[in-house]
Amino acid sequence: MRYKSIVNSFQKLMLIIIIVLVSIAFYLNPVTSGVASLLLGSLLLFTLFREYYDIERNVLFITKGFERKAVNIRDIELINLVKVRDNILVELYGNEQKVVVKPKLTLEFIAHLKKVNPDIQIQNFNLADTMLNTA
Repeated sequence: MRYKSIVNSFQKLMLIIIIVLVSIAFYLNPVTSGVASLLLGSLLLFTLFREYYDIERNVLFITKGFERKAVNIRDIELINLVKVRDNILVELYGNEQKVVVKPKLTLEFIAHLKKVNPDIQIQNFNLADTMLNTA
């Protein structure tokens, strides 16, 4: 199953800045600067907005831009929920590593991980519950 990531305010701001800069470059010199800026801007936007999480069997695949990381769900020992502004970040701890993800469907994501590995401990679960009830 694929879980999409939350788009935060920094990403939205970067989108606006990139569009403005590419537009200015096209206006000043459409052939060289415009085309180069369009290509570079497209790569930046792809890297910035391509973030999602796939759960396939016992593996969580985290895709961010061109990077794809695999985490064995059976190795996850602890999930910690952290509130940052209006979003909830999910910190995954296990095998001496920490991975932070920000799925839109936080409760469903955690339930899916718990279904694969029922031994996962959860901290601050009340944050997710509180955020959903006030939305």
